[in-house]
Amino acid sequence: MKRSTRRKLALTLSLIMSLGLQRSVFASDTYKAYMKGYPDGSFKPASVVTRAEVAVMISNLIRDDEEIDQSLEFTDVKKGNWAYDSVNYLRTKNILSSDNGGKYSVKDDMSRAELCSVIVKAYHLTKEDGVSKKFSDIEKNEYKEYIEIMVSNGYMSGYPDGTFKPDKKVSRAEIASILNDVLGRPEAIEELKKMNSKLLMPKDVNANYWAYSNIVSAINDLKEQETVQDNITKDKQEEKTLEKEDKKETEKVDYKNLKDGEYKLSVEMLKAEGQDTPSELSMANESIEHKAMLKVENGKAKLYLVTKPMALKSFGEQKGHLQNAWYYGSKEDYHKSLTDKKIDNLKTVEIIDKYKDKAFDTEDIKSYPKTVAFPVEIGADFAYIRIEVDVMNSLGGMKPDAAIKLDWSSLEK
Repeated sequence: MKRSTRRKLALTLSLIMSLGLQRSVFASDTYKAYMKGYPDGSFKPASVVTRAEVAVMISNLIRDDEEIDQSLEFTDVKKGNWAYDSVNYLRTKNILSSDNGGKYSVKDDMSRAELCSVIVKAYHLTKEDGVSKKFSDIEKNEYKEYIEIMVSNGYMSGYPDGTFKPDKKVSRAEIASILNDVLGRPEAIEELKKMNSKLLMPKDVNANYWAYSNIVSAINDLKEQETVQDNITKDKQEEKTLEKEDKKETEKVDYKNLKDGEYKLSVEMLKAEGQDTPSELSMANESIEHKAMLKVENGKAKLYLVTKPMALKSFGEQKGHLQNAWYYGSKEDYHKSLTDKKIDNLKTVEIIDKYKDKAFDTEDIKSYPKTVAFPVEIGADFAYIRIEVDVMNSLGGMKPDAAIKLDWSSLEK
């Protein structure tokens, strides 16, 4: 099935996502964990996965209590081997193939190239029309066709030097990220908490680690709290409610007497430049929505900033993207960092969800933060952050500070 077809179906399924996440056609309202941590509570994200481990993961994900053909077994995987059932099930489905000696070599590490083959066959993926990327090191690789299919669908990508590194081994963190993407599995931490109130958290993986949310998603059972039909009905009801509200005058709120709840607030991104009162718009102002959600809980506020691709007049159709962001705890923290470079007052924003778009400097499809959240001081004129934008990476990697102007007079329910 082509990704374009899955994308159309995903638009329908997106009604069941409270944050507007796009989902794969393989997505459902219930997900079972397909990876496990270790007895000591660790996950070991950098450890590589073996061929046997991948076979067990894929088999658990796609198998529906089917019996296997006992006559089709690998010569080196006999009954009693912990992966016997999974490995031979995938062989009967022509997902795995043996070497010339009829072996599968279950203890060998899984390579990037072979993983492409396994996933493409398991999920019947086809090459996305009009998406092509050539790599200098796969022309003679036996898995070339499968590599191209995975890359065209945006599930895997190459390296800056133009290679794919087909023989490079796959880590536990990488396979969690890849399979979650293929499955359309939820990965935003806030969404996972809604689907499982008792999430298992890996003890050896920091919340700022690039694959943290994907790992948490992979090791937990997840269940939507509402059905698709429930949400379709709810969506229609919300549309009618919004139509009525549009006819009414918006209810303004006094920020000095905020109660717990969710509000809307007008925002703009300005250049910080060490000024007490920033006034010049940042180039990255075009990369944010200018209405943000403000969530107040126990008297503390958190701003949910929505980002989008940024049009660049000097680069034609190429668009820039916010890649990451950090925040200062206060205006004082920001100014301290200017006077003493040894002080590091930055904290990483929380990435709520992501979107995909073509990279600024390559043809690769990449993921970028869609909604980021960070605490703000109620009544403060500005919140200070540091941003990383892919356009600037191509121009030397500068990460400028910015001031988010908070218009409290615009605050509304």
